[in-house]
Amino acid sequence: MTEEISTPNEQQKFHLLALAHLLEEQKDNYSPRQIHHLVGLLEEGATVPFIARYRKEMTGGMDEVVVGSLKERFEELCELETRKQTILETIQKQGKLTPELEGQLAACHDKHLLEDLYLPYKPKRKTKAATAREKGLEPLATEIFATQGRALESSLATLAEKFVNSELGVNTADEALEGASYIIAEWISETVAIRTGLRNHLATSEEVVVSKATKTTDPTKYEMYYDFREAVAKIPSHRYLAVRRGEEESILKYTIEGDRIQMVSMLDEHFLVHRSGEVAEFLRACLIDALDRLLLPSLSTEIRLELKRRAEAEAIAVFAQNLRQVLLSPPAGERRVLGIDPGYRTGCKLAVID
Repeated sequence: MTEEISTPNEQQKFHLLALAHLLEEQKDNYSPRQIHHLVGLLEEGATVPFIARYRKEMTGGMDEVVVGSLKERFEELCELETRKQTILETIQKQGKLTPELEGQLAACHDKHLLEDLYLPYKPKRKTKAATAREKGLEPLATEIFATQGRALESSLATLAEKFVNSELGVNTADEALEGASYIIAEWISETVAIRTGLRNHLATSEEVVVSKATKTTDPTKYEMYYDFREAVAKIPSHRYLAVRRGEEESILKYTIEGDRIQMVSMLDEHFLVHRSGEVAEFLRACLIDALDRLLLPSLSTEIRLELKRRAEAEAIAVFAQNLRQVLLSPPAGERRVLGIDPGYRTGCKLAVID
């Protein structure tokens, strides 16, 4: 009689990968035994209060806060592993999956970095850069973009003349250069180092800038926000949620703004080193276009979503604390109370409060 060897399904494989990374993350805080028992209980369907209260001997006495945070992180890692697999399959179907890229994706445990790595291969709707590629202008963009440390053999206008093709809709050298600039701007916006640097810059120095969106003169509860700005890192949850409500009611509008000069300087240092003359001037225009049209809208949306998530989590925590005080108030006033905690495994527990 032969024994069948069961292999883990896709979901189990993702859970194992997530567990391995959680163990690595928490090796200085909790023992492998604690993490294994906690994940096992979660996968069996045990709730956070149940684990914290009745399975202390298995988790080493983890309280509800610890169990909840580890549960949340484990679920994030499981989702991340599932997303990785989808990304790997998509890039592999395109025939663009290299061993180096596969290694970068496998080693990535941050959702923002994962999406940045995927961005150049992500199927896109019709963009200006895609239209320019259809017109055969990608070789022109490549030639201009690859000039670091060397000069072009001819002027940009002369180089672009080779790509004039009325059948493809490129009637002049200026149109060819414009199409090439869209392609270069897209390359810049998809550079992982640039996206990471700008994201970090915005997270530390950006501001929520609020203004009035309507011309009404009637008093509203949002008047204090008609001309308002505050650092993203410091804005309280209740204030940010109020701004969002004002925007949803079309009374307020707000943007996420950072130090533009510093952001442009960051792009210059990355892309304009060893470039000069008309090439540097052309690429600088591409940098500004990439920043204003592609990078800032995308990263601002990320920041807005992260602010919303953070503000809602803080609001829930405040509500929970207030509710806790209500629930801990004497249920019967000055009367003595006998509480019974039923337990089948360890027996009932009784508590008397005078």
